[in-house]
Amino acid sequence: MRVLRAINKSRNKGRSNYHASTIKSLPSEHLKEVLARVGSDSFIDLYMAKQTCKEFLRIAEDDYIYKNISMEKFPRVPWKPSNQVAQFLRRCEEAGNAEALFRRGMLEYFTHVRRELGTKYLRMAAQKGHMEARYVYGILLMCYNGGDKVIKQKGFELLCLLRRDKCVTKCRKRVKEFISIMWINCSVQNDQALICCWHSKTCNDNWKAKTGGRSSLSDDEDDEDDDVVCQFCGWDKEVKLFCNMFGVHN
Repeated sequence: MRVLRAINKSRNKGRSNYHASTIKSLPSEHLKEVLARVGSDSFIDLYMAKQTCKEFLRIAEDDYIYKNISMEKFPRVPWKPSNQVAQFLRRCEEAGNAEALFRRGMLEYFTHVRRELGTKYLRMAAQKGHMEARYVYGILLMCYNGGDKVIKQKGFELLCLLRRDKCVTKCRKRVKEFISIMWINCSVQNDQALICCWHSKTCNDNWKAKTGGRSSLSDDEDDEDDDVVCQFCGWDKEVKLFCNMFGVHN
């Protein structure tokens, strides 16, 4: 029996060495892309892949991997993260992981009331194409209390990208879910003039005609497929919906 175990152990070791040498023969860029795709689907799968060989373990520490890794298995609000989890989240942020930047931005702005820092992270996530970050950052720009029309215009243009991709309702719902589990110490109020007032002075507010006289949307409604509604009125209503998430009714 001891002889058989020794033979099997030798065979398994041989296979392991063969696989390791095969992996090492592949270009690092190809291995990096493979691990990035694995990580973008599942952090757990990436963790398992790292255990298979030293080459995977080495490449898995590349910034490109952390930039694309899935955050799905990590709580959006890490109340008491361990040192290991905190280090992982920090690594993702440093690598430019859009979801990690978005979460950090939300917490900095609305929980820790560090608005400038929160805005910075939300802007970075939005620039990387993160949809919910675009939604929040765009609305924050439209609510900017400096009255700067250029800043409001930037927010408006950013939000129009969401309407073009028909994902406004999805973003609104996901952001509302996120806010519902956060500790909110800072809300958003829109005390500025409505965007329609300085964009479309001749607007007949076709929104009300479409909604039967109502001046707002419910959380599960959208006007993405309606070409009749004034788009400026539409975003004014969207800003109100966002403010309502904090119990602030404008």
